[in-house]
Amino acid sequence: MNKQDLISAVADSSGLSKTDATKAVEGVFDAITGALKNLVGINGNKDYLPHHRRGGTGFGGDCYPGRNWFKMSGEMLLDAANSVSGIPNLILRQAARVTCGLARLAGADGNVDGSWYGNDTVWRMCLDLNRILCYGRADGTLAEQPQRQVLALTDAIIFVSSQKGTPIVE
Repeated sequence: MNKQDLISAVADSSGLSKTDATKAVEGVFDAITGALKNLVGINGNKDYLPHHRRGGTGFGGDCYPGRNWFKMSGEMLLDAANSVSGIPNLILRQAARVTCGLARLAGADGNVDGSWYGNDTVWRMCLDLNRILCYGRADGTLAEQPQRQVLALTDAIIFVSSQKGTPIVE
């Protein structure tokens, strides 16, 4: 069942119009999304959470769409820069800027950090955090059955993206 099938089922079973059923389904999805993302906010150091897989979709990653050798090289240089400090860090960052600039000259966008709609690592990370919360034991293992009940409170701001026309929870 996809989202449109769910909307139709809600409209048929509740007597709501398609428009009202759409609002109801999207409202539920927004609330669930806000609750799932809530655990990201309580993490003390977000650098320890995965944000994207290295490379474009053509390389098996989700950092950006397609295959672009310049972007892949720039991403690798930035990752290397993050592991050193001082002059080596500055040199690697400058090399990454040049490489990403070449990618833009070749027609690519400048995104090498996973901030695009095709990134599926972030939702997996949110799901993993919630799985740990519900099924995690004190010894660090996961149980087969939930170990606790969770009440999720969130103060999410929901707005509609002018580019996609879809709700985004921040």
